[in-house]
Amino acid sequence: MKRRQELQIFNMSFLDCISCGFGATVLVFMLMKHSAPVPEAQAHVPQAQVSGAEDQLLDDRHKLLVLRAALEDSENAQDLASREAERLRKKLDEARSAMLQEDPGNEDGRARVLILENELKALESQVQAMRAAAKDDSGDSVREVIGEARRQYLSGLSVEGRHILVLMDTSASMAADTIVEAVRRRNMSDSQRLASPKWRRSVAALDWIAAQMPAGAQFQVYGFNENASPAIADTKGRWLPVAGGKQLDAAVGAIRRTMPSGGTSLTRAFDVIATLQPRPDHVYLITDGMPTMSTGGSSGTVSGKERARFFDEAVRKLPNGVQVSTILMPMEGDPRAASAYWQLARVTGGSYLNPSLDWP
Repeated sequence: MKRRQELQIFNMSFLDCISCGFGATVLVFMLMKHSAPVPEAQAHVPQAQVSGAEDQLLDDRHKLLVLRAALEDSENAQDLASREAERLRKKLDEARSAMLQEDPGNEDGRARVLILENELKALESQVQAMRAAAKDDSGDSVREVIGEARRQYLSGLSVEGRHILVLMDTSASMAADTIVEAVRRRNMSDSQRLASPKWRRSVAALDWIAAQMPAGAQFQVYGFNENASPAIADTKGRWLPVAGGKQLDAAVGAIRRTMPSGGTSLTRAFDVIATLQPRPDHVYLITDGMPTMSTGGSSGTVSGKERARFFDEAVRKLPNGVQVSTILMPMEGDPRAASAYWQLARVTGGSYLNPSLDWP
């Protein structure tokens, strides 16, 4: 009689399944732990992209701070002028009341009232000009300048004043953005140098300033390199009327035809201020960097410290109460220029603008 076969729970088929399952688990684990390593060069790509984004963010923040500072300066100036106008208005009313109570023939009282009225009108005109500039309204512009695609720009720069002086840098570097390009353009024809993108942008900036000048103001445009001379010949030391726009057109056209050449003497440029009577209340400077010389001839290569010294010498020539606004067309290898001209604008109450390539 056959022995009854005992029941085996762990037979061969079950053990095979367990072994396969365990092997599959080990295989998946090994694949996960020992996957192909990422090359080191690829691992650093995201970090490089992050660093580039951070640099761009810092640049944008710096530009935003400059714009905010310019906006605050404009708002503070407008508020100060409004308060001063209100103070003069009250003082004028008091003077009128006192004059009525005094002798009607009092000439001193009438003269005092007349002076106050003139001061009040001047302040009210400034306030209106500030408000018009804040609204970016062309108003009664003598000349018209239209940017690419009729775009409008928040520049923080407004053109105002009764006597406006524009100093245009006409040195050789104004025809190039880099040192290599400046050397290369020296051997080009006159027409090619005048057609350089940087010089055309600089003249366009001058054209924009001319278009924003108040119709009742007077102006003068000087070009400067190693020396300074008026754009319109035979107008040295004389103010020209903005009204009509003919002399403005002549001044801009003369600068457009001027060949950029020579070094840069900011001292010669600021010496022009003393030759004008009355002195300008606002100076607009278009340049591309720190000066390369003082009042003498250039000695060739100039170090950064020497250029800073030439800049300080020129600034000491400035009389008190003259606002200086700078439009900087930056040149390669001149890192101190932006901070120096920004500080000049802050100290004198002017503005600083480092425009984009398509401005204005």
